[in-house]
Amino acid sequence: MIPPRAVPDLLSAERGLARFDALLADPARARRHACDAVRRDVLAMAALDGALVAADDLLLALASPDEVDLPRRSEAGAAALLYRVLLALPGGLATAVPAPEEVPKDGRLRPETVAAWSSLAAETRRLLAEAEAALGGDEPGGGIEGGTEDGEPAPARALSPWALPWLEEIHARWYEARHGRRPAPWAAGARETAQDALRTVDEALAADPGVAGAARALHRLHGVREAPPSPLPAVADEDEHSQAIRRHIAGQAEGGWWPHFARMAAPHLIARACRMGAARLPVAAWWGRDHAGYRVALGGSEDGWIAWMARLAADAVEAETERSARIEARHASWIAATAVVPRLPKRRSDTRGPTRRQRAGTRRSTGRLPQLLDLLWEQPMVSTRAVERRLGMTYRSALDLIQDLETAGVLRRATERKLDRLWQAATL
Repeated sequence: MIPPRAVPDLLSAERGLARFDALLADPARARRHACDAVRRDVLAMAALDGALVAADDLLLALASPDEVDLPRRSEAGAAALLYRVLLALPGGLATAVPAPEEVPKDGRLRPETVAAWSSLAAETRRLLAEAEAALGGDEPGGGIEGGTEDGEPAPARALSPWALPWLEEIHARWYEARHGRRPAPWAAGARETAQDALRTVDEALAADPGVAGAARALHRLHGVREAPPSPLPAVADEDEHSQAIRRHIAGQAEGGWWPHFARMAAPHLIARACRMGAARLPVAAWWGRDHAGYRVALGGSEDGWIAWMARLAADAVEAETERSARIEARHASWIAATAVVPRLPKRRSDTRGPTRRQRAGTRRSTGRLPQLLDLLWEQPMVSTRAVERRLGMTYRSALDLIQDLETAGVLRRATERKLDRLWQAATL
């Protein structure tokens, strides 16, 4: 039941979310806001975990992780990986194809690798059997075994949102961002816990509509108890400290996954509850603005949490609407600045041609400028190689394009080195 004192704020929040969703109906505008929102979400998540990641370190880690100062490199790198995971979340996740690993001398692969490949092969056989049956082929169960005809592993498959495989893939990518490697597949206890958590979300959304149901689901996700880790093999005469070290090495020391998942999934849970399109509200960023209020409300009653979330959502959606307008104004100013920049014609290898001063005022035609401006919202710090790779152009053309934006005042040099120089959006 919705607490009566929260009704005015809930109505205000849901009306604001409807207007916000209509405002971001344009996919390009929604993408620009999403890039900005996810960066703020990631920085807030780090702060809520007690790790301060500077915004400049995050931008540098996205462009060139080795350039971040060593004491801050680990946290900034983890934040950059998490940023990419969250930015890809609205478009849907797919299974990660296991990377080939070196076979040990005894010829045996690790158990988790065998399990991952076996699961992938079984799913491939099932899909092939269904396809053959639909096409009127042989009986289900025949066909290619364990991969493609040329022996390659089965391709990645799309995962349905808010289902167990989707949830496990999010956990694997979150774990990889924090530890640099993918975890072992979930054990039976962890899968049961995840199923219960998904069922809890469905029940909360069915009981209360809109923001109230999403807030109730988020409160319950924070309280999901972790499944107990699988026991380690016993070692004779081992004290508790040594066992804790072994458990940490085995990857079982990580706790608190469900609060992390609640923070990552909050924008998508609200969008699901309110039937929104591409618009996403950066909930974790707003939780991070009031650490004390967030923790006090989370530790209180469920109705108190809903009332607090209703006020926060009403304030957040109004501020995000204004922020989206500022983002669009900034993007329009970039376009206007580049429209008056004199661009040089393409260089000719067979003749020296006119001097740079003589060529001033002429324009080098390019159709990649809008793509580069959009890329700057996703990755505000870029190198020439990154632009070359992302836009599919030559190194020389990428450098010319970057220099055009530098002349326009859109980009400034972030490093002064001659090789692999970095440029950053000057006014983001």
